Amino acid sequence: MPSSESSRDLLIFVTPMHSFPISRAIRAADETRRELEPLNEELAEQWGVRLETRTGINTGEVLVGAFGPGEGIAIGDAMNLGAA
Repeated sequence: MPSSESSRDLLIFVTPMHSFPISRAIRAADETRRELEPLNEELAEQWGVRLETRTGINTGEVLVGAFGPGEGIAIGDAMNLGAA
């Protein structure tokens, strides 16, 4: 799909590392990927489209803030590496 017709969303899990082991992040990413397949089959059959996802997992300090309602920012080396 051309980029002008696509939508990009970013989901960030922010939590102290001692309370959220990396294995949980990996399992959540894998479960999301697996659950997307049946939805994609339905979307392809009914509408001729599919959703795509990419996952980046990293640990480290990230500065997270909000500009306004529905507008946010996350910056930091850990964020940049996870998104690469």
